[in-house]
Amino acid sequence: MPFGDALEAEAIRLGVSLRGTRKSDAWGREHFDEPELQSRILAARAERRASNLNLLQTVGIIGSLSLTLFVAIFNHRAQVQEETIQKHQKSAELMIKFGEMLDTGGSGLIVLELDRRGNLDHIKLKGDDLEDAIDEFLGNYESINAAQQYRLIDADMADDAFEYSLDRALHDRTVLAYIASSRRDESDVWDGVLDLARTWNIKYLLPQPPGNPSVGVKQAAH
Repeated sequence: MPFGDALEAEAIRLGVSLRGTRKSDAWGREHFDEPELQSRILAARAERRASNLNLLQTVGIIGSLSLTLFVAIFNHRAQVQEETIQKHQKSAELMIKFGEMLDTGGSGLIVLELDRRGNLDHIKLKGDDLEDAIDEFLGNYESINAAQQYRLIDADMADDAFEYSLDRALHDRTVLAYIASSRRDESDVWDGVLDLARTWNIKYLLPQPPGNPSVGVKQAAH
């Protein structure tokens, strides 16, 4: 602890009040009450240390909160990115599965004939075998529509991958006649297929049932 003029300078540096610290001796000479001034300086130093400590603690808390927030944001972004990747992976897996379903069995025969000739006029299947193949083909598109509505597959990718065959099918008289016949027995059957047609802007016209030209005619919206 300094004394004399150095003590006074330290008090001034710390902003310690000098009031009441001067006293006169027996000869009338004025000087500082050094014990009192030293006590005030010690108190000021202690207060400054406490203030600095509080500041450091505050900075530490803010830093900790900032780090926690940064980690939370980073983790959230990483989670969103991971979920997006998983969603795309699942979409791709479903797309592959639907492609396999369309290209195999009776559905595959329909797709092959539509790709080759653009219609089913010369397909080798007849009677129930042909109807079963068309039913399987349309059923696959019902599943694709459901997956698209529930956002399990990417809509643009589904359009690119599957629109062509459905467009050909909905311009084939055999497929259209099958859909119209089915809907006479059950009015909402193949709604998913026709919903896809509207989504993909495929124009179609179902044949009119005999004796009732107002029933069964439907054209997709532009």
